[in-house]
Amino acid sequence: MIKNNLNALNISLICLLLISLFLNYHLYSENQEKNSYYTVYYIEDFFNELQESILSLKSIIADEETDYREISYLVERLNYLDYMVRRVPYYFDGMGGGTNYIGYAAVVMNRGISYEGHEIPPFFEDQEINQSELAFLKLFKDHLTSIYAQLESEDTNKLANNVTKNRFDNIIMKDIFIVGAERELVEEYLKYTALD
Repeated sequence: MIKNNLNALNISLICLLLISLFLNYHLYSENQEKNSYYTVYYIEDFFNELQESILSLKSIIADEETDYREISYLVERLNYLDYMVRRVPYYFDGMGGGTNYIGYAAVVMNRGISYEGHEIPPFFEDQEINQSELAFLKLFKDHLTSIYAQLESEDTNKLANNVTKNRFDNIIMKDIFIVGAERELVEEYLKYTALD
């Protein structure tokens, strides 16, 4: 009798274990699929916002005369990119913070800064882009364009199919969370300050 009860208990435990394994595997698979879809959509949104920012920069650089709406639109796009980039560590494992190149550029354009005794005013204070602002914008556009090129498919001008979570993580860490890069932008601006 005791032996029958132990056999029944063992069979019950084995059945429960199998059911648990099945449900856990199903839950794990579903979670991986959601994570995969999110990663793809997140990277695609980032790519599209980056493209919009580059187009806006090209337009401002080409015109050299602008009004506050164009700069505001660009700053809005950059703030959205900055928000996306700051949220990346929550979606991609192993990412730390650091200086966010995009967010810093948006702050300089929108509010201006004080840098080593120099005052850099917001870019929309007057209706035209001066040489210092133009140099800043060109360098910033070149940097964003290099990021874009790493994500872009050579054939279709759309997001490349081979952009994995790891590759995107590496691009973000190498080209956006970089220490000292903001100095390069501001120093480019200051090179032309005496000419303005």
